[in-house]
Amino acid sequence: MSSGLELETGRLHEPHIRAAATLTLALPKEGLRAGDAADVVGDLYLGDISVPPAVYERLGLSFGSPFGRSPLVRVRAGASDVAPPLSGTGP
Repeated sequence: MSSGLELETGRLHEPHIRAAATLTLALPKEGLRAGDAADVVGDLYLGDISVPPAVYERLGLSFGSPFGRSPLVRVRAGASDVAPPLSGTGP
């Protein structure tokens, strides 16, 4: 996560870092897509940490795993919308 970015709200603080890419684990965090975050997050990737489906169920979350082809999925390229998953390439 970019230093200076408030994860819950997407609010930027000074100083802050403008990243070329950001990796988030398990689920996308709302703050990475909110407020000014798009300007500093860069390419946004989601990494699989093998959270069992039962954990999501207990939390009341409906989650279909996007990790069928790769343990790393590009969620967003720069400031554009959702990008297709990576095809089996590692970080």
